[in-house]
Amino acid sequence: MTLFVSGSRSIKVLPQKAEGELNQAIAVRELILVGDCYGVDTLVQQHCKDQGYTHVRVYHIGLKPRNNLGFNTVAARGSHYYDKDILMARDADRGLVVWDGQSKGSQANIARLHAANKSMIIIAPECCSECGGSGYVPDGQGGGEFCGCGGAKGPWSRQEVSAAEVHEGGVEW
Repeated sequence: MTLFVSGSRSIKVLPQKAEGELNQAIAVRELILVGDCYGVDTLVQQHCKDQGYTHVRVYHIGLKPRNNLGFNTVAARGSHYYDKDILMARDADRGLVVWDGQSKGSQANIARLHAANKSMIIIAPECCSECGGSGYVPDGQGGGEFCGCGGAKGPWSRQEVSAAEVHEGGVEW
């Protein structure tokens, strides 16, 4: 199995729920795909390094990654940072998204995984009843809007979306 980990640049500390998901992936020797940006990408790299886990690939654009804590790399073709995200979503079997509720890049990766019928776990701040803790209110037609709380309040919540739920349309984003 291969896990694509995506997340917001604004996140400075990896939530415990995200660490738990990573530890489960490490326990079964899942290949972890992660980007080269600051925020969640470098936090995930640091967590894997701290665990002595090397079954990690850092995806990047250009000649070398912006941030790499010593892992093997994959250079994605293209000139935009989202080109590496598209490749990681394609290469992965499932996803883990640690989202601040505002990042459009993390939101796009949720949509990419959803469009590819891949299961994912979304970890986001639990903040208000309007957005259900994600900071984002889906419209049921593939879009939505930010609720205004920005996903910045309260504890972190975990939502698991299976590939079957995605495929059957049981989850709306």
